[in-house]
Amino acid sequence: MIHFPQERAIVARQIANRLAELLAFQYSSIQPVPEWEYVDVGTRQDVAPVPHAGWQPYELGSWWGGQDVTCWFRARVATPEPKAGESAVCLLNPGGESLVLVNGEPLQGLDANRQEVVLPRRFWGKNVELVLQSYSSPSNSNTGRRRFSVAAIVLRDELIRSFYWDLKVAFDASNALDNESLISRRILEHVEKCVKAVDLSSAGDQRAFRSHIASIRKVFAEGMKEFAPSVGMGNVVLAGQSHIDVAWTWPLRETRRKVARTFSTVLNYMDQYPDYVYFQSQPQVYEWVKAHYPSLWARIKEQVRSGRWEPTGASWVEQDTNIPSGESHVRQFLYGNRFFRREFGVHTRVFWLPDCFGFSFALPQILRKAGVEAFATTKLASNEFNEFPYSLFRWRGLDGSEVLAYQMPWEWNVTPANLLAHWNRFKQKTATDEIPMTFGIGDGGGGPTAEMLENAKRLADVRGFPKARAGRLQDHFDRLAKSVNREDLPVYADELYYEKHRGCQTTQSRTKRNNRKSELALREVEFLSSCERIAGGEYPQETIADAWKTVLLNQFHDILPGSSIAEVYEDAEKDYAKVRETLLGVKDHLLRSLARRIDTRGEGDALIVWNSLGWKRDDVATAPIPSADPSGWSVLAPDGHEVATQPTILDSGAAGLLFETPDLPPMGYSVFRLVKRAPRFRGNLIARRRHLENQFFGIALSKTGSISRIFDKLNNREVVPDGCSANRLVLFEDYPASADAWDIDFNFEENFQEIADTESVTVTERGPVRATVRVAKRTKNSRIVQDISIWASLPRIDFMTKVEWYEKHKLLKASFPVNVLSRAATYEIQFGAIERPTHRSGPVERARFEVPGHRWIDLSEPDYGVSLMNDCKYGFDVHGNNMRISLLRGSVSPDPHADEGEHQFLYSLYPHRGDWRSALTTRRAYALNAPVTCWIERAHGGTHPPRWSFVSVDSPDIVIDTVKKAEDSHAIIIRLYEAHGARGAAALQFGKVPLNVTECDLMEEHDVDIPVKDSSVQLMMKPWEIKTLKATFSNG
Repeated sequence: MIHFPQERAIVARQIANRLAELLAFQYSSIQPVPEWEYVDVGTRQDVAPVPHAGWQPYELGSWWGGQDVTCWFRARVATPEPKAGESAVCLLNPGGESLVLVNGEPLQGLDANRQEVVLPRRFWGKNVELVLQSYSSPSNSNTGRRRFSVAAIVLRDELIRSFYWDLKVAFDASNALDNESLISRRILEHVEKCVKAVDLSSAGDQRAFRSHIASIRKVFAEGMKEFAPSVGMGNVVLAGQSHIDVAWTWPLRETRRKVARTFSTVLNYMDQYPDYVYFQSQPQVYEWVKAHYPSLWARIKEQVRSGRWEPTGASWVEQDTNIPSGESHVRQFLYGNRFFRREFGVHTRVFWLPDCFGFSFALPQILRKAGVEAFATTKLASNEFNEFPYSLFRWRGLDGSEVLAYQMPWEWNVTPANLLAHWNRFKQKTATDEIPMTFGIGDGGGGPTAEMLENAKRLADVRGFPKARAGRLQDHFDRLAKSVNREDLPVYADELYYEKHRGCQTTQSRTKRNNRKSELALREVEFLSSCERIAGGEYPQETIADAWKTVLLNQFHDILPGSSIAEVYEDAEKDYAKVRETLLGVKDHLLRSLARRIDTRGEGDALIVWNSLGWKRDDVATAPIPSADPSGWSVLAPDGHEVATQPTILDSGAAGLLFETPDLPPMGYSVFRLVKRAPRFRGNLIARRRHLENQFFGIALSKTGSISRIFDKLNNREVVPDGCSANRLVLFEDYPASADAWDIDFNFEENFQEIADTESVTVTERGPVRATVRVAKRTKNSRIVQDISIWASLPRIDFMTKVEWYEKHKLLKASFPVNVLSRAATYEIQFGAIERPTHRSGPVERARFEVPGHRWIDLSEPDYGVSLMNDCKYGFDVHGNNMRISLLRGSVSPDPHADEGEHQFLYSLYPHRGDWRSALTTRRAYALNAPVTCWIERAHGGTHPPRWSFVSVDSPDIVIDTVKKAEDSHAIIIRLYEAHGARGAAALQFGKVPLNVTECDLMEEHDVDIPVKDSSVQLMMKPWEIKTLKATFSNG
């Protein structure tokens, strides 16, 4: 009898010791496997067949491997024939992550959490070949030297093993409960009695010992009936999973092998645990398995049909949600669920995204319009400052759309203590008594272990604990939708800001730039391809889809945010280069094909200027010229008048011409003329080393190259406060307490210095189209060259910046204090904008000292404001009247050379009358990011007119974001959204009369007819609403 806590601790240690002794008797007929061969195939290995040659003897226990090394091992073994109640098991510990193949069949993975491989019956009593594909380490870890220490074939007694787990789970349950409670004491006493009743001295007689164990197990089971589940403890749905990072501290190539190890393990465990239910997200990883492991793929499909393997998650990969564009998110769900439908006949309605660094306010609408009704994460449980207030809630998005949302505690291991903690942390118990609990080893894959599954099947009926049953996530959410009164659930109407990992908006800036440029290139190619399609040409759908999938893959939440090892970014650079090369080739083909159809007759050569934006546009284009001397060429507008031109150097290094392009039609083209005559146009731009001026602004530069004054001539406003400087380039010390690539800490502003070491300030352009002052600055380790440009016809100030960056633990920001007072700033996000406070009055505001945004941020009073636009940046802060954009970081882990080297980016200041809506900031930022395209063509006749618009919209509130071919028909998809938070009517005008137009969802389904009248359709738009239209045209 236990009376004191110290006595309980002694008894607990006694029980633990007895249990360990009992477990050792589960194995018998231990047959070592000492004779092995191996092949060291070196580093940077991908999926590969078993080597045919190069095998050498390997002495068990000797070292193998090194950094990023793959070795193959093989042995021939004779497996035993187990008796009833026994299993044949391989005990293998090669020291590194491994895939076990038996007679060439992938059977199971090995890692630090599993060294047992239960052989299926088909291999019992046979001579088999064991092959291990073993991986030493990722390329940035320690030496990676490993030792293959254990190799044996044994018989496992399932009765002894099961009895051990019966006792172990009950013992752990007693310890998880209040030790002073009656239930805890009674369970402990019962376990103690049964453990001490086991006579291990009789183990020599296997039959007698098994009979002895069976009788005690029966007594134990009868005694546990007293501890049936308590009323009111709720129900927990246990769903096995493996959060597989497609890259992180390992490259993509290794993930292709990790999924084989993980999925083979899941399938082998499913044969052993009939109640085991597993779910897996990310169609990308399924596609890898389908391509490289056909036998695993067939077994997965079989288990999906049986209902035990649940494809879920909906998106192509578990993407970052702050940085990708709205259209990228659409494609994540479009390609993701289309894959699930095609391969499994499943459309998942649950968005599972456990590990992402914040969740965009735009997501609820995207989810609902993609046929996804529920969202689940675990990430907000690790907020740095403020505990997220809800577990189960209605997440209301920017437009008012709602999804049912779970913020789960992160309990990856099924134990009695974790099960109880999971239930106790659930905050909405009055709304429902059923909650999900996901479990399994993640990040690097692996999934549930045998120990977790043994725990899971014994936690269904224990007093003091919720009832735990295996189940599917989708089934749980379906039950929830029927049983819960949604009006009783709290509403969270905001972004799900993650109070951590704020540096992920800036780290690995090249990848972020490549992402933005790839998204925009895809957008333009899809638009041009649609023009080609309705003209009777071919649409390169497969090529575009492959490029999209590459971009979507690299939007994974540890690639795009910048938190992976160096090789991941080397691979990403190659991926983006391939996308860029492919799309440039497609674009060139399309422009050439379309140009042949256009009537280009007239003086000189034709300059076909394409505008991919959905509104009329005055802008600037560049064109190559037929000679090395650009001075003798002029450009004529379509009406024949000369436009301003200026010699320039193209990106290729060739001579070119910069020229103004007034009145470009929306989503269409206009033909200008390149003629051999001296230009007569004279501009009014003023450019001196310390002064820039045009019709919009007067700008004074300080001796360090920062801006001491901006006078807005049109609005008679001083933009920069007295005594302040704008475009201050400031280096902050950036030593986060942890998670170097991920985090910017709250006190980063304490130590900083302005970059004031100015090498030179020179005038490089004087107009008449653009005037530029070039400022070169230097730090001890880096060099910055910035072209500060003004335009004759564009009311913005550009800062084209090139940096040779070699800083460590530094954060570079550009600072713009402005003469504007507002308690909130506005930041563009996907398909809209969000307001955030400019003060830090409370704990929530203080936690949001660095926030994500897209192409622009804005600080406005009712009658005046300033927008700060960019072409590839995502991290910002606005404190008081100081607008800052994060440009570069110098993190050192996990990539010690992150961001080193050359960078190029553009940001632009746009002072304006009124607020950002009336100033059309969204349009200005689109134009900055999507420059017009110019194609030079000889004069010839054609069936297409010299000026044409595919589609336009008459409302300044509406943005046509995407024009593409439908996935399953020749119809054209037009995706648009309301960008100002306004409600109203809009007319969409087509340049070619469509046969019919329908509205559909983001999956391009559930069509509703829209009447077409005089080539136009009338729409009613709600605030921030996304609409997808499907238009059918006759071809040619």
